[in-house]
Amino acid sequence: MRGDGEALLKTLLEQAWLPYALCTLTMVFYAFSNTIGRGYYADLPPVAFSFWRIAAASAIVLPFVWPSFRRQWPVIVQHWRSLTLAAVLQTGLGQVLFYWGLHTTTATNASLITAAQPVAVVIFAWLLLRERMTAVQGAGIAVAAAGVVVIVARGEPATLIGLDIVLGDLLAAIAVACWGLYAILIRRLTPVLTPFVMLEALALLSVATTLPLYAAELAWSPQVMRVDAETVAVIVGVAVFATILALSFMIFGIGRLGPARASAFNYLQSPFTALVAALFLGEVFEFYHAVGLALTLTGVYFANRPDRIRLGRHRG
Repeated sequence: MRGDGEALLKTLLEQAWLPYALCTLTMVFYAFSNTIGRGYYADLPPVAFSFWRIAAASAIVLPFVWPSFRRQWPVIVQHWRSLTLAAVLQTGLGQVLFYWGLHTTTATNASLITAAQPVAVVIFAWLLLRERMTAVQGAGIAVAAAGVVVIVARGEPATLIGLDIVLGDLLAAIAVACWGLYAILIRRLTPVLTPFVMLEALALLSVATTLPLYAAELAWSPQVMRVDAETVAVIVGVAVFATILALSFMIFGIGRLGPARASAFNYLQSPFTALVAALFLGEVFEFYHAVGLALTLTGVYFANRPDRIRLGRHRG
């Protein structure tokens, strides 16, 4: 029976549709996380939230992956520099800088800047991996980005004209660049480590590298984390769905699709968040949300088409 189960799992993992489904589901998890987190911004300081969500994820995953983690320990040690850098880029710099940025920038600005993440991944993939992109895939990324712009501008182009650039925008932009480099590192590591083992290694390293920032926040920040059953439940929920499952699914997707094509799914965050907020928070799902969702889904579809027309020269 165990052999049949392993064979079934292997067959499932080899299905061509699976990385697309998992990347889409990742964005659904992020949408729920974004919606839930809106009500707890004042109770969860930036570094504390980043630290405890990744610490909870590490504690939950470790008992399940320990045998595989122990077997792959020599590989983890061999690639510890790349893993440490990836952990710093994802959590220590990426998440923390983005949460800090939200203190001084608007949600509209942050959404627009985050929409540049797939573009940053495409640029880094071309520069560092010499990964090529088709003309249709490039057009798909542009259409998906247009869908995000429609949503954050609420269907009114004049909204974008009145945006003010502040320090938080710069911090969010740096975070986006960090996440772009993180995706490139993950692509290089996926051939040597299984997704959940890599997740656990990254989580442990993220806890270690974020701890000094957390200590500094405790010492000097006036914002204090509220500790009760409600906030603990939020942290555990985000750890399970938006950290363990989401990062594992995205690691798998990057390994199968490449960083550029997998990152295009990030455009689905904004429309999915709007849809989830409408369903669970009673927020109105406007016509511009529907237009943005249609553009984004269309763009992501074309961004993942392996057409023959290429952008950039092949490196032989």
